[in-house]
Amino acid sequence: MNGLIVINKPPGISSFRALSPIKRMLPKKTKVGHTGTLDPFAEGVLVCLVGGFTKLASAALGHEKKYLVTVSLGKQTDTLDPTGITVKEGPVPSEDDLLVMLDQILPKYHGSICQTPPAYSAIHINGKRAYQLARDGKDFSIPSRDVIIHQIDCRGIESGEIKLFVHCSSGTYIRSIARDIALDLGTCGYASQLKRLDAGGFSLEEAVSLDSTEDIDLSALLRSDPDVYRRLTGNGIVEIASSSIYDFLHGKKISADWFLHQGPDNLSGNQGSSSIFGVYADSGKFIGQVSLVEGCGLKYDFVIPNNSTG
Repeated sequence: MNGLIVINKPPGISSFRALSPIKRMLPKKTKVGHTGTLDPFAEGVLVCLVGGFTKLASAALGHEKKYLVTVSLGKQTDTLDPTGITVKEGPVPSEDDLLVMLDQILPKYHGSICQTPPAYSAIHINGKRAYQLARDGKDFSIPSRDVIIHQIDCRGIESGEIKLFVHCSSGTYIRSIARDIALDLGTCGYASQLKRLDAGGFSLEEAVSLDSTEDIDLSALLRSDPDVYRRLTGNGIVEIASSSIYDFLHGKKISADWFLHQGPDNLSGNQGSSSIFGVYADSGKFIGQVSLVEGCGLKYDFVIPNNSTG
Protein backbone atom coordinates (compact mmCIF):
# COMPACT_ATOMS: atom_id res chain seq x y z
CA MET A 1 0.00 0.00 0.00
CA ASN A 2 1.11 3.53 -0.75
CA GLY A 3 -0.51 6.83 -0.03
CA LEU A 4 -1.51 9.52 2.40
CA ILE A 5 -4.10 9.71 5.15
CA VAL A 6 -4.88 12.75 7.31
CA ILE A 7 -5.29 11.78 10.96
CA ASN A 8 -7.06 13.74 13.69
CA LYS A 9 -4.51 13.10 16.43
CA PRO A 10 -6.03 13.11 19.93
CA PRO A 11 -4.31 14.94 22.81
CA GLY A 12 -2.25 12.99 25.30
CA ILE A 13 -0.22 10.79 22.95
CA SER A 14 2.89 11.27 20.84
CA SER A 15 2.76 11.58 17.06
CA PHE A 16 4.65 8.28 16.85
CA ARG A 17 2.02 6.52 18.95
CA ALA A 18 -0.78 8.11 16.92
CA LEU A 19 0.45 6.11 13.91
CA SER A 20 0.19 2.78 15.76
CA PRO A 21 -3.39 1.96 14.65
CA ILE A 22 -2.36 2.42 11.01
CA LYS A 23 0.74 0.27 11.44
CA ARG A 24 -1.38 -2.53 12.88
CA MET A 25 -3.59 -2.52 9.79
CA LEU A 26 -0.67 -2.78 7.36
CA PRO A 27 1.55 -5.66 6.31
CA LYS A 28 4.68 -6.02 8.40
CA LYS A 29 7.68 -3.90 7.36
CA THR A 30 5.45 -1.36 5.56
CA LYS A 31 7.00 2.05 6.09
CA VAL A 32 4.85 4.62 7.89
CA GLY A 33 5.75 8.23 8.71
CA HIS A 34 4.35 11.74 8.97
CA THR A 35 5.12 15.22 7.66
CA GLY A 36 5.46 17.06 10.97
CA THR A 37 5.32 16.22 14.67
CA LEU A 38 2.60 17.43 17.01
CA ASP A 39 3.46 17.79 20.71
CA PRO A 40 1.84 15.08 22.88
CA PHE A 41 -0.54 17.60 24.51
CA ALA A 42 -1.65 18.90 21.10
CA GLU A 43 -4.37 17.56 18.83
CA GLY A 44 -5.47 17.91 15.23
CA VAL A 45 -4.05 17.40 11.77
CA LEU A 46 -1.27 14.84 11.41
CA VAL A 47 -0.48 13.94 7.80
CA CYS A 48 0.50 10.27 7.67
CA LEU A 49 2.48 8.80 4.78
CA VAL A 50 2.46 5.10 3.92
CA GLY A 51 4.74 2.96 1.77
CA GLY A 52 6.33 4.76 -1.17
CA PHE A 53 4.77 8.04 -0.11
CA THR A 54 7.18 8.15 2.86
CA LYS A 55 9.86 9.09 0.31
CA LEU A 56 8.00 12.38 -0.16
CA ALA A 57 8.22 13.50 3.47
CA SER A 58 11.06 15.95 2.84
CA ALA A 59 8.93 17.79 0.27
CA ALA A 60 6.47 18.69 3.03
CA LEU A 61 9.02 20.13 5.47
CA GLY A 62 8.28 23.70 4.40
CA HIS A 63 4.51 23.45 4.66
CA GLU A 64 2.66 26.26 6.39
CA LYS A 65 0.48 25.42 9.40
CA LYS A 66 -2.68 26.79 11.02
CA TYR A 67 -3.42 26.46 14.73
CA LEU A 68 -5.90 27.37 17.42
CA VAL A 69 -4.07 27.84 20.71
CA THR A 70 -5.32 28.61 24.21
CA VAL A 71 -2.88 30.74 26.21
CA SER A 72 -3.40 30.42 29.96
CA LEU A 73 -2.18 33.50 31.80
CA GLY A 74 -0.82 33.83 35.32
CA LYS A 75 1.70 31.01 35.35
CA GLN A 76 4.43 29.56 33.16
CA THR A 77 5.59 25.96 33.03
CA ASP A 78 9.08 24.73 32.21
CA THR A 79 7.77 23.02 29.05
CA LEU A 80 5.46 25.93 28.12
CA ASP A 81 2.59 23.45 27.98
CA PRO A 82 0.37 21.66 30.53
CA THR A 83 2.76 18.71 30.94
CA GLY A 84 5.39 20.75 32.79
CA ILE A 85 5.83 22.12 36.28
CA THR A 86 5.11 25.71 37.24
CA VAL A 87 8.26 27.85 37.26
CA LYS A 88 6.77 31.33 37.33
CA GLU A 89 3.57 33.07 38.36
CA GLY A 90 2.18 36.52 37.63
CA PRO A 91 -0.93 38.72 37.71
CA VAL A 92 -3.79 38.22 35.28
CA PRO A 93 -5.04 41.46 33.67
CA SER A 94 -8.78 42.06 33.38
CA GLU A 95 -10.56 41.10 30.18
CA ASP A 96 -11.04 44.75 29.27
CA ASP A 97 -7.34 45.46 29.73
CA LEU A 98 -6.42 42.35 27.75
CA LEU A 99 -8.55 43.44 24.80
CA VAL A 100 -6.86 46.85 24.70
CA MET A 101 -3.36 45.43 25.07
CA LEU A 102 -3.88 42.69 22.49
CA ASP A 103 -4.92 45.27 19.91
CA GLN A 104 -1.55 46.89 20.47
CA ILE A 105 0.56 43.75 20.84
CA LEU A 106 -0.66 41.31 18.16
CA PRO A 107 0.40 43.44 15.15
CA LYS A 108 4.06 43.01 16.19
CA TYR A 109 3.62 39.26 15.76
CA HIS A 110 2.52 39.59 12.15
CA GLY A 111 5.08 39.05 9.40
CA SER A 112 8.68 38.01 9.95
CA ILE A 113 9.50 37.68 13.65
CA CYS A 114 12.43 36.36 15.68
CA GLN A 115 11.59 33.78 18.34
CA THR A 116 13.51 31.57 20.74
CA PRO A 117 12.30 27.95 20.69
CA PRO A 118 11.36 26.29 24.00
CA ALA A 119 14.03 24.54 26.03
CA TYR A 120 11.89 21.41 25.77
CA SER A 121 12.09 20.99 22.00
CA ALA A 122 13.67 18.59 19.51
CA ILE A 123 16.29 21.08 18.34
CA HIS A 124 19.83 19.73 18.29
CA ILE A 125 22.32 21.40 20.63
CA ASN A 126 25.88 20.04 20.27
CA GLY A 127 24.57 16.72 19.01
CA LYS A 128 21.82 16.28 21.60
CA ARG A 129 18.15 17.14 21.62
CA ALA A 130 17.35 20.23 23.66
CA TYR A 131 14.66 18.40 25.65
CA GLN A 132 17.23 15.78 26.71
CA LEU A 133 19.54 18.50 28.03
CA ALA A 134 16.63 20.19 29.80
CA ARG A 135 15.55 16.96 31.48
CA ASP A 136 19.12 16.38 32.64
CA GLY A 137 19.21 19.86 34.17
CA LYS A 138 21.97 21.07 31.84
CA ASP A 139 22.57 24.78 31.32
CA PHE A 140 22.33 25.67 27.63
CA SER A 141 20.96 28.29 25.29
CA ILE A 142 18.98 27.91 22.06
CA PRO A 143 19.68 30.32 19.19
CA SER A 144 16.76 32.46 18.10
CA ARG A 145 15.32 31.91 14.65
CA ASP A 146 13.28 33.86 12.14
CA VAL A 147 9.79 32.59 11.35
CA ILE A 148 6.84 34.07 9.48
CA ILE A 149 3.39 34.68 10.95
CA HIS A 150 0.93 35.12 8.11
CA GLN A 151 -2.05 35.78 10.39
CA ILE A 152 -2.67 35.99 14.13
CA ASP A 153 -6.06 36.87 15.60
CA CYS A 154 -7.70 36.80 19.00
CA ARG A 155 -10.67 34.44 18.95
CA GLY A 156 -11.82 34.95 22.54
CA ILE A 157 -10.92 35.85 26.13
CA GLU A 158 -12.39 34.13 29.17
CA SER A 159 -11.26 33.44 32.74
CA GLY A 160 -7.65 34.43 32.17
CA GLU A 161 -7.35 32.48 28.93
CA ILE A 162 -6.82 33.83 25.42
CA LYS A 163 -7.70 31.88 22.30
CA LEU A 164 -5.55 32.73 19.27
CA PHE A 165 -5.70 31.66 15.64
CA VAL A 166 -2.20 31.44 14.14
CA HIS A 167 -1.26 30.85 10.50
CA CYS A 168 2.51 30.43 10.38
CA SER A 169 5.51 29.14 8.50
CA SER A 170 7.12 25.79 9.10
CA GLY A 171 9.39 25.76 12.14
CA THR A 172 7.25 28.14 14.21
CA TYR A 173 6.88 27.21 17.88
CA ILE A 174 3.38 28.09 19.07
CA ARG A 175 4.48 27.52 22.67
CA SER A 176 7.04 30.30 22.23
CA ILE A 177 4.38 32.61 20.85
CA ALA A 178 2.21 31.89 23.91
CA ARG A 179 5.12 32.64 26.25
CA ASP A 180 6.15 35.84 24.48
CA ILE A 181 2.64 37.30 24.17
CA ALA A 182 2.03 36.66 27.87
CA LEU A 183 5.25 38.50 28.71
CA ASP A 184 4.19 41.42 26.50
CA LEU A 185 0.92 41.50 28.45
CA GLY A 186 2.88 42.06 31.66
CA THR A 187 2.44 38.56 33.03
CA CYS A 188 3.45 35.01 32.17
CA GLY A 189 1.69 32.17 30.41
CA TYR A 190 1.83 28.90 28.55
CA ALA A 191 -0.01 27.05 25.79
CA SER A 192 -2.61 25.02 27.66
CA GLN A 193 -4.39 23.71 24.56
CA LEU A 194 -3.23 23.43 20.96
CA LYS A 195 -5.12 22.25 17.90
CA ARG A 196 -3.60 22.05 14.44
CA LEU A 197 -6.28 22.99 11.95
CA ASP A 198 -4.29 22.67 8.74
CA ALA A 199 -0.90 21.45 7.52
CA GLY A 200 0.10 22.30 3.99
CA GLY A 201 -3.49 22.55 2.84
CA PHE A 202 -4.56 19.28 4.47
CA SER A 203 -7.32 20.32 6.86
CA LEU A 204 -9.05 19.02 9.95
CA GLU A 205 -12.25 18.64 7.92
CA GLU A 206 -10.68 15.80 5.92
CA ALA A 207 -8.99 14.16 8.91
CA VAL A 208 -9.93 10.70 10.18
CA SER A 209 -10.30 9.76 13.84
CA LEU A 210 -8.62 6.46 14.71
CA ASP A 211 -10.21 5.97 18.13
CA SER A 212 -11.55 2.68 16.83
CA THR A 213 -10.14 0.84 13.84
CA GLU A 214 -12.64 -2.02 13.73
CA ASP A 215 -14.76 -0.52 10.96
CA ILE A 216 -11.98 1.26 9.07
CA ASP A 217 -11.03 0.18 5.54
CA LEU A 218 -7.53 1.60 5.30
CA SER A 219 -7.19 0.86 1.59
CA ALA A 220 -10.25 3.04 0.95
CA LEU A 221 -8.89 5.90 3.07
CA LEU A 222 -5.34 5.97 1.67
CA ARG A 223 -5.01 8.49 -1.14
CA SER A 224 -2.23 8.44 -3.72
CA ASP A 225 -3.87 10.08 -6.72
CA PRO A 226 -2.13 12.83 -8.71
CA ASP A 227 -4.03 15.61 -6.93
CA VAL A 228 -2.81 14.43 -3.53
CA TYR A 229 0.76 14.17 -4.85
CA ARG A 230 0.58 17.75 -6.15
CA ARG A 231 -0.85 19.05 -2.86
CA LEU A 232 1.84 17.30 -0.85
CA THR A 233 4.87 18.14 -2.97
CA GLY A 234 3.97 21.03 -5.26
CA ASN A 235 5.54 19.04 -8.11
CA GLY A 236 4.23 18.20 -11.54
CA ILE A 237 2.83 14.90 -12.83
CA VAL A 238 3.71 12.68 -15.78
CA GLU A 239 1.89 9.58 -17.01
CA ILE A 240 3.84 6.62 -18.33
CA ALA A 241 2.56 4.25 -21.00
CA SER A 242 1.78 0.72 -19.82
CA SER A 243 4.28 -0.67 -22.32
CA SER A 244 7.11 1.24 -20.59
CA ILE A 245 6.30 0.53 -16.94
CA TYR A 246 8.53 -2.56 -16.79
CA ASP A 247 11.56 -0.65 -18.09
CA PHE A 248 10.90 2.20 -15.65
CA LEU A 249 10.57 -0.08 -12.63
CA HIS A 250 13.78 -1.88 -13.57
CA GLY A 251 15.89 1.24 -13.90
CA LYS A 252 16.40 1.33 -17.64
CA LYS A 253 17.63 4.61 -19.08
CA ILE A 254 14.66 6.94 -19.19
CA SER A 255 13.26 7.93 -22.55
CA ALA A 256 10.83 10.77 -23.08
CA ASP A 257 9.00 8.44 -25.45
CA TRP A 258 7.82 6.42 -22.44
CA PHE A 259 5.54 9.20 -21.32
CA LEU A 260 2.14 10.06 -22.70
CA HIS A 261 1.22 13.53 -23.95
CA GLN A 262 4.66 14.08 -25.54
CA GLY A 263 6.66 13.57 -22.35
CA PRO A 264 7.66 15.69 -19.34
CA ASP A 265 9.79 18.13 -21.33
CA ASN A 266 6.57 20.02 -22.02
CA LEU A 267 6.08 20.47 -18.29
CA SER A 268 9.43 22.10 -17.55
CA GLY A 269 7.92 25.53 -18.22
CA ASN A 270 9.52 28.26 -16.15
CA GLN A 271 10.45 26.04 -13.23
CA GLY A 272 14.19 26.73 -13.39
CA SER A 273 17.05 24.39 -14.08
CA SER A 274 15.55 21.37 -12.33
CA SER A 275 11.96 20.12 -12.23
CA ILE A 276 10.51 17.18 -10.30
CA PHE A 277 7.61 15.01 -11.43
CA GLY A 278 5.58 12.22 -9.90
CA VAL A 279 5.28 9.28 -12.27
CA TYR A 280 1.90 7.60 -12.60
CA ALA A 281 0.97 4.49 -14.55
CA ASP A 282 -1.92 4.87 -16.97
CA SER A 283 -3.92 2.84 -14.44
CA GLY A 284 -3.57 5.73 -11.99
CA LYS A 285 -1.00 4.10 -9.68
CA PHE A 286 1.93 6.10 -8.30
CA ILE A 287 5.15 4.31 -9.27
CA GLY A 288 7.99 6.77 -8.69
CA GLN A 289 9.51 10.18 -9.19
CA VAL A 290 11.89 11.68 -11.74
CA SER A 291 13.76 14.94 -12.11
CA LEU A 292 14.32 16.90 -15.29
CA VAL A 293 17.81 18.37 -14.89
CA GLU A 294 19.13 20.95 -17.31
CA GLY A 295 21.93 19.49 -19.40
CA CYS A 296 21.36 15.97 -18.07
CA GLY A 297 17.83 15.11 -19.08
CA LEU A 298 15.56 12.88 -17.03
CA LYS A 299 16.97 11.24 -13.89
CA TYR A 300 15.43 8.78 -11.44
CA ASP A 301 14.68 10.03 -7.95
CA PHE A 302 13.14 6.72 -6.88
CA VAL A 303 10.85 3.97 -8.09
CA ILE A 304 8.30 2.00 -6.11
CA PRO A 305 8.77 -1.75 -6.65
CA ASN A 306 5.98 -3.49 -8.48
CA ASN A 307 4.91 -5.39 -5.36
CA SER A 308 4.31 -2.05 -3.61
CA THR A 309 2.04 -0.52 -6.20
CA GLY A 310 -1.11 -2.40 -5.34
